[in-house]
Amino acid sequence: MKRSARMIPLDSWMGFETIAVYGGSHESIGARAGLKFRRGVDDLDDTWEVALRLPSGRKIALVQHVHAPQTATSIMFAGQRAAVQEVLRETLEVLALQPRRLQWTAVPLLLPDLPKSRLRKKLSASRSRTTSQSVRALKKRLRFGGRRRVAALVSPAPSEDAD
Repeated sequence: MKRSARMIPLDSWMGFETIAVYGGSHESIGARAGLKFRRGVDDLDDTWEVALRLPSGRKIALVQHVHAPQTATSIMFAGQRAAVQEVLRETLEVLALQPRRLQWTAVPLLLPDLPKSRLRKKLSASRSRTTSQSVRALKKRLRFGGRRRVAALVSPAPSEDAD
């Protein structure tokens, strides 16, 4: 049985704090999760907003500021600070949102139970490379100017203190 969130009416945003910023519009989140955002206003800007009750009973809100320079939706929570990571994980799961699209989180998000994305696999693979392997890969990619030029690109800059 799939767990789902229920939309709830909310008259006041008092006590809600942003716990994460998701790099997606309210339209994409609404289409993915079957939510209807309403038009609203806060002290910053006009907004698209929706309040939800998660299966755990906790209340969250999703808010997108209309005139923000980048399209992103804030995930807000009114509750104990200790529960933020659990609420964020539940929100991602219930709304079928991709963890890699999170642009900011209030706490480090540990996602051991979610499958590794391709990007995380690439990052862990690149971290396991030794420095000499990385230098060799860089030399192959650049293919110009000979060894001196490449060595200058990857060597630390000389310090000004050495007189």
